[in-house]
Amino acid sequence: AFTNAVQTTGRLGPPIVTNITTWPTGIESLLQYDDVTLTCVTASGLVLEPSYRWSRDGGNLPEGAVADGNQLKIVFASPTDSGTYTCTASNVLGSDIAKISLKIKEQPLIRDPEAQTAGELSGEVALGIVLGVFAFLAVVAAAVHFIRKRKRLPREEEYPSLDEQEETVA
Repeated sequence: AFTNAVQTTGRLGPPIVTNITTWPTGIESLLQYDDVTLTCVTASGLVLEPSYRWSRDGGNLPEGAVADGNQLKIVFASPTDSGTYTCTASNVLGSDIAKISLKIKEQPLIRDPEAQTAGELSGEVALGIVLGVFAFLAVVAAAVHFIRKRKRLPREEEYPSLDEQEETVA
């Protein structure tokens, strides 16, 4: 009780780790490829600044993790970085720890071809079909137009030959 009273009044004492926070906020929302920062929060008012040490239960810190004072940065996190992390805050008067369990989830696929049923068409296929139909209709419309135009042109039989024109003139 005496030690707690000394610590809360800001007098000399061992550090008190109150919690570990994460960024991005929320342990449930951590995804593969995120840069994750753990921050070891200690009670304020301590005269002696604590030093911090980070560890992971059952193994080393992940490759690419950088410990900088009360922060641990896990760059480009992966599911293999999941686990229980411990922050130890120490000064000459003692130490305290806090633990946090992280679960890094795999990044969801943007499109899962396995989930697509046989009856569904992808957007690209539907667009291709629509464009194909429009191209076909354009060709048919052009063919009809040229056929009608050709029918309106006079045929050779409708014009008298030069010989017939000379006979009419004479």
